[in-house]
Amino acid sequence: QNCELGVFHFKMAAEKGRWGKLLRDGLEAYLDGDIGKALWHYEAAAELGYEVAQSNAAWLYANKCPSETCHVTLERAQEMALKWLRLAADNGNQEARRMVGDYLWYGSAADPADIP
Repeated sequence: QNCELGVFHFKMAAEKGRWGKLLRDGLEAYLDGDIGKALWHYEAAAELGYEVAQSNAAWLYANKCPSETCHVTLERAQEMALKWLRLAADNGNQEARRMVGDYLWYGSAADPADIP
């Protein structure tokens, strides 16, 4: 028995499921400029535990909200960015882990170089 290897293969199989379409639809919505729709797709996949969707949702909240198509306050956008960053970090995304640290230190999920 090898639980770690079993979980790895289960995760790989789960990530290749039908919900991969959610990521494609999220990307298409983003490229079309509809941040709210992109977030809907990414968050649906993120709730299923898909790390790429979690980090994409975090990035959108941190960098594209609020906007014409993302109807949240800046405070709520920052809260949601941190939520998705933490989950992505918990799923092994080291860049998300760094960003959580930056967020907690600087008060923003933005790159420290972009903070005045």
